[in-house]
Amino acid sequence: MKISKEEAENVMTMLLSTDQENATIGFAAIEAFKFSSDNVGYLIYFYKFSKYTIDQWKTNAPKATAVLKKHINIERPLTYARAIQIMIDLKTSKDAIELTLNRHVGELTRMLESMGYPTDKMVIDIKLKEQ
Repeated sequence: MKISKEEAENVMTMLLSTDQENATIGFAAIEAFKFSSDNVGYLIYFYKFSKYTIDQWKTNAPKATAVLKKHINIERPLTYARAIQIMIDLKTSKDAIELTLNRHVGELTRMLESMGYPTDKMVIDIKLKEQ
């Protein structure tokens, strides 16, 4: 089963839900996907931005965690920069990279707002050019 950008966004919504049942469904969807070098960026995206620890990943998505282990050092926190670098090195889906960049920008925007900087007039939408 392949994954699309829209499906990835839906899975991330489930993983970030406060409802544990949604997270369980999200992890089940992740386990159903076949992650290869061109789409493993989605898996890295899920891992980087979900609220779950590696131990929770091992329990809820053991096959996906095994794939992650092939590409990242799960014993250390995955930085944003390292996640992007791995995606670029693997020549993974541009959609997965765009999702990662946009989610990171969203986190930066929320951080700026919490520090009192007005962001209501700021719109950032990252799209990668076709090569």
